[in-house]
Amino acid sequence: MIKYPQTRKADVVEEHFGIKVADPYRWLEDDKSPETMEWVRQQQLVTEAVLDEYPGTQADSSAAQGTE
Repeated sequence: MIKYPQTRKADVVEEHFGIKVADPYRWLEDDKSPETMEWVRQQQLVTEAVLDEYPGTQADSSAAQGTE
């Protein structure tokens, strides 16, 4: 069973044309924040662990991060 990292939910609600829309994951839109970067890093570790289970799909974190 895959164990995903915890994802924080924030109490963010916007109103558009009189309709309230919840956006609990808005904080993930800030890709430069340390919290978002850590969340992405943890997600990447999960992805690499799953891919490593299949032949020919050895995860290459440098390619995923654009540092090749």
